[in-house]
Amino acid sequence: MSAAFMCLAAGLCVLGVETEITREQRCLLDAYPEHLCSVRSNMLFWCDGTVMQWDSGRTYEDFDELLNNADLADQMSIEYPLGRDYTIPLPENFDPGRVRSEAFFRKMYGGRAEEVRATLEPIVWLPEHAGKKLWVTGVNDVHVRLGRVSDDLAKVDPRVRVQIEETSGTFVWRVIKGTSRASMHSFAIAVDVGVPISDYWRWNKPGPDGIYPYKNRMPLEVVEIFERHGFIWGGKWYHFDTMHFEYRPELILCGGEQ
Repeated sequence: MSAAFMCLAAGLCVLGVETEITREQRCLLDAYPEHLCSVRSNMLFWCDGTVMQWDSGRTYEDFDELLNNADLADQMSIEYPLGRDYTIPLPENFDPGRVRSEAFFRKMYGGRAEEVRATLEPIVWLPEHAGKKLWVTGVNDVHVRLGRVSDDLAKVDPRVRVQIEETSGTFVWRVIKGTSRASMHSFAIAVDVGVPISDYWRWNKPGPDGIYPYKNRMPLEVVEIFERHGFIWGGKWYHFDTMHFEYRPELILCGGEQ
């Protein structure tokens, strides 16, 4: 069933009538056309009739409170920088994609482990080189898209490819370390690769100014391939996680060259 038909069936939009929406709202709608129907009156309308508030209007005392309570407007509030030319050092708390409305992803991919597990499809990561089976959600054809990433990476310079052959996997129903927030691995839309060359902000100490020094050893050719297929990279976060990639087409669509 097409998104347009589902939209009409739910009584949530009218073909040929375009309401005024923001660039960020358009990116979200265009990223998930089979699921999302429209944004009107500060509400996101799913094509199955579910309604979510876009912007709660809430103000946050600090960044942790934002991370713990983010709404859809917050999720889209930091522009993800595309390509290999991005600002280093990254501004403090510049974490495009790390600010997430958890309710959105639970609705999209599953609110419990067994619900996500029922959507899983297998792919083989770099089959002629690594050959590890990964389980990825079939929702939004994420398994197909990650398979295309693998196909493209198989063609890069072997000196680059060998660095990302090792992966610590995809689906694990868990919270992010040190928080009560769901990891994107819980929804089977994230993969960690290049484990031996990875850098993570929690493995480091902040400098005298309280700022975490940026580190990265992930080849940017790898990053560009992931981005081409709708995945963002945790290496473009102030709270960097350079092995981490997650399927976030809404941020890729709204991304910009720096």
